[in-house]
Amino acid sequence: MAEGEFRQRGSSGGMASWLLCELLRTGTVDAVAHVRPVTGDGASPLLFSFAVSYTAEEVARGAKSHYYPVEMSRVLEYVREHPGRYAFVGVPCFIKALRLLARADAIFRERIVICVGLFCGHLKSTAFAQFPGWQCGVPPEKLAGIDFRKKLPGRPASAYGVEVWDADGRCHSAVVGDLYGTDWGLGFFKCKVCDYCDDVVGETADVSIGDAWLPQYVQDSRGTNIVVVRSKAIHDIVKDGMGRGALAFHRVSANTAADSQAGGFRHRRDGLAIRLHMVDRQRTWRPPKRVQAAASSDGRLKSIQKWRMRLAEQSHIAFREAVRAGSFAVFCKRMDPLIRRYRKLYEPGAKQKLAQLMVCIRAAIALRTRLRAVVAFLRGCRWINGKA
Repeated sequence: MAEGEFRQRGSSGGMASWLLCELLRTGTVDAVAHVRPVTGDGASPLLFSFAVSYTAEEVARGAKSHYYPVEMSRVLEYVREHPGRYAFVGVPCFIKALRLLARADAIFRERIVICVGLFCGHLKSTAFAQFPGWQCGVPPEKLAGIDFRKKLPGRPASAYGVEVWDADGRCHSAVVGDLYGTDWGLGFFKCKVCDYCDDVVGETADVSIGDAWLPQYVQDSRGTNIVVVRSKAIHDIVKDGMGRGALAFHRVSANTAADSQAGGFRHRRDGLAIRLHMVDRQRTWRPPKRVQAAASSDGRLKSIQKWRMRLAEQSHIAFREAVRAGSFAVFCKRMDPLIRRYRKLYEPGAKQKLAQLMVCIRAAIALRTRLRAVVAFLRGCRWINGKA
C-alpha cells in the first residue's frame, strides 16, 4: 500500500480499508457493511459488532483485525429496509452464508453487490479479548476496548503488540509474544464449528485479503497483504490503483498465496480428514464436507488433532473457572499440563532422534574424509616445495 495512511492504520498492508474506500469513491457501492468497534454510553457489553459505513471516515473506524464473535442479523435487516448497493466484509463462513441467502432472497441478491472475504484462522469467543486484557492488568469486567494488533516498528510483522483500555479510559499494552497462551496454534477459545471448516481464504468472495506470512515479507513491520481477486470490477479498481501509484503490488503464484497460509491449509485439509474420521467412529453427526474422512497411519498426527480439540474445549472451561475465582492463575494451572502434553507431540520421537543421529554420524565421516584429503594435499605441496 503506497497511498495515504491505510497501511499504518491497518493490521497488515491496509488493503481492505483502501479497497472499501475506493468502492465508495467510485460509486461502485453506496455503503459498506463491516465490523466496527462499538461506541456509545457503555450500555452494550459487546466490544465489536457489524455496522454500516457510508464515508471513508466511518470505514477507517473499522480498520484492523477484530478477533471477536459477531452476528449479522441486524445489519442484514438494515440492508433489507434501506435500498442501495452494499459491499459486505466478512470471514469465509459469513460470506458463504450470505451467498446462500442471496440465492434464496432477491433483495440481498440485488443489494449485496461486492463481497470482501478475509483470510481466517478460526473464530474466537469474547474471552480472547478478555484474555490479553487481564494479563495487561485489566480484569474482564473492566475491559472497554482492545486493539488486537498494534504494529511495533523495527520488529517482524508477526511480532505485534496488543493495547487494551479499561473502563476509565486508561491504555495498557504488551507484546503479544510475551503473553501467556497467545500462540494461535494452541487454538484457545476457538469456536467448535471451526473444527469442521475447510475454507481458509474465503473462496466465495469477490476478493479475499489476508496476511502475507512469508519469509520475504514478514520482516517488514508495516505488514503486507496477499490479495486474491475473482471479480472484474475489483480487478479494474486494483489495476487503476497500481497505475496511479496508490498500490505497490506484484503478482505471485497460487502456490505462493497458499504458502502464506500453509498452517491453515494443513489443518483444514489433512487435519480435517483425520478429525472427520474420529467423529465418524464415534457415530455422531457432523456436517458433510468436500474433504473426505480418512484414518491416519501416523499416530502422532492423530494425537495432534485430538489435543488441539481438547485445548480449545478446555480453554473455555478453564477461563470461566478463572473468572469465577477472580484469578488468572486458575486458568494457567489448568491449561499448563495440557499445553505440555500437546507440545511434547512435536518433540522428536525415538525413530526421529536415531535418524538425526545417523545424519550427524554420516556428516562427521564425510568431514573426516575431506580433512584427510586436505592434509594429504598439503603434505604433497610441502614435498614438492621441498624438492624445488
